[in-house]
Amino acid sequence: MEDRTTMVIDCDAGIDDAVAIMMALAEPRVNLIGITCVNGNTPVEKVTINVLRVLQKCGRLDIPVYSGTTKDFLGTAPVTSAHGQDGLGDFPNPETPPSGDLVQSEHAVEALIFMANEHQGEITLVAIGPLTNVALAMKLDLQFTSKLKELVIMGGNILATGTRFPASEFNFTVDPTAAHIVVTGTQCPTTLVPLETCISCSISTSWFESLHHSKKAKFVAAMYTDRLKKAKTDKKSVCMVADGCAMVVAICKAAIKKATHTPCQIELHEGMTKGQMVTSKIYRPWAKSFPGPEINVVIELDMEIYHTMLDETVR
Repeated sequence: MEDRTTMVIDCDAGIDDAVAIMMALAEPRVNLIGITCVNGNTPVEKVTINVLRVLQKCGRLDIPVYSGTTKDFLGTAPVTSAHGQDGLGDFPNPETPPSGDLVQSEHAVEALIFMANEHQGEITLVAIGPLTNVALAMKLDLQFTSKLKELVIMGGNILATGTRFPASEFNFTVDPTAAHIVVTGTQCPTTLVPLETCISCSISTSWFESLHHSKKAKFVAAMYTDRLKKAKTDKKSVCMVADGCAMVVAICKAAIKKATHTPCQIELHEGMTKGQMVTSKIYRPWAKSFPGPEINVVIELDMEIYHTMLDETVR
């Protein structure tokens, strides 16, 4: 049995962010002390509402929610609608969301720094959206990550696999500057779950189709309705739940079956490879390494552990 985890989630709630939050709330070993929101899958104003919707469904509106950056690190505002217009799958007849008045007055970046100072050496920060908030916290407090117990990131790629972009993963391409700042400057143990690992750990469509036994199950099924329709159109039998992969790693290190420690850098120049992550040790043991902190990049997960956590999440 692993120790109890004090956790903060930084997200751009999306549907897989929602599942990841629900996974944390369903795990008795996790003490979730705050959720910070960032522009990404949908504008940050919608992200905060989506987080509140998830907390409402789980009966946990007591958890503080903080609104964060509306633009990327360089001040641009990428237009994104990765998971529908509302960012949460556009499922029909949604419940009235909780009041936006529940969002805390402090900015997410200020909240991250405050929580890191209040709980030095205790917090596992799970970053499952663009890394803008985290990078800004690192710039405002140069010791920010050194005060964390651990940083877990969903982002980047190791084989130039793209999502909506030709050769890069969504979170890192929305804000490649922030991603570069974080992976080259982190001062705490840092684990990264790249896109390729998330794809290989996709969940069967039949699992989603079976979700009718609880309010939480129906909520997850509703969020994934359009994703399942697309999977059937594309004749695929699985759906990716990328942020869920990062949450499994954050909760249970035994879920990591294979990983490599390597420095990572991010391509910042404009072009088809902008946002692509470059590593020096994965699949290239003969290559000369480049400087930077060693990031624990997860290659393979224990799917039995992952499925067990998902099942517990929707009970």
